Amino acid sequence: VDWSGGMGQQYFRDTSKFLDSYNMWTLTEGIFLPAPLARYVKGLRAENVFLPNSQHLITDDINKTNHGLIWSSLTGTEAWRGNAFLTTEAYSVAEIWLFLRYFGTPPQLTVELRANSSSLPGSVITNGTINTSAATLADIMPEGEGIGQWVCFNLDTAASINNSTIYHIAVGNTEDGSPSTNYWQIGSAAQSATTNTFRTKSSDGSSWSSDGSSVMYHRVLASLTDAKVHFTEYKNQIYACTEPADGSAGKIYMQGDRGVATGTSTANKLVDTTQSWSNDQYLNAYLHIFNGTGEGQVRRIVDNTSTELIVYDSSETELIGTGTPFEITPIQGGTDTGSEYVIVGTEHWQNVTPTNSTFTITKPITDVLVLWGVMYCC
Repeated sequence: VDWSGGMGQQYFRDTSKFLDSYNMWTLTEGIFLPAPLARYVKGLRAENVFLPNSQHLITDDINKTNHGLIWSSLTGTEAWRGNAFLTTEAYSVAEIWLFLRYFGTPPQLTVELRANSSSLPGSVITNGTINTSAATLADIMPEGEGIGQWVCFNLDTAASINNSTIYHIAVGNTEDGSPSTNYWQIGSAAQSATTNTFRTKSSDGSSWSSDGSSVMYHRVLASLTDAKVHFTEYKNQIYACTEPADGSAGKIYMQGDRGVATGTSTANKLVDTTQSWSNDQYLNAYLHIFNGTGEGQVRRIVDNTSTELIVYDSSETELIGTGTPFEITPIQGGTDTGSEYVIVGTEHWQNVTPTNSTFTITKPITDVLVLWGVMYCC
């Protein structure tokens, strides 16, 4: 039985597919759930990420296209591989994560953050390495040989990068032959990606050429302050208040978003002209109207623009799973201009810490209380 191709999928429609057991759920009797699609919180720190089902991948009208996972060996003329990313804010890069697997005892692996030079990797800004002693590999990649795992490269020196600028991730090793028994492989998307990815390859990490292969899955991250987190619910939305271990000022984060409908809505659309969302930002999250016209309704978001949330209409056929459509009353149309709503069930969080002179947080938040419509932070 050919079970290849099962990892990194959003929907496991073909139950015959299986790649490996990394993160497999085995605790429910009679059920093996294949490795789930990795999703990480966004908004807690600056980042540039490219993951399965990423917004940077080609999409269809409603759902993200399944882009799966392919493995590329870091050997021979492709002992080094690279691709670029375009920043959307300035920040200091502390970590680069790559999806890797190894066989045998591979050579030392190095990841580099590089400047852009005519769409090819330029000068090295900073780097990190993985030593390949048995003890080191067992610690970094506990699932063992042949199993794909996310690996964090802690960079030797944090690097400040600019907004709206192209940078390159380069990863490679000293392997100069064909795949044998001791080599690395890196996980990539099985489909095309959007612009500014500039896929490249090199045999030695110094002379680079363009490569038409797919983009490496990666996470480029700023540092994250170690903190205890206090979760609370306020006006039908989840908030997280931080208690930094170093004694610095705490922050308040809100999951998703909230607001009031300001424009004319329809049976499957809510309009809020005060918003400026990214397209598809809240795809497959849920819209909950908790006050005003349509109070109590919850709908899955199937699309969004900068100011509009398009939700699943019970008159349509559900695009994921099987069975009857949701039996939820449509959002009221016409003059619906006062409905209070929240967006929940999303990986997106935003920093809503007050910065005005009336209320400023200067210490860690050690406790939270919600009482009579007010959230108190201590």
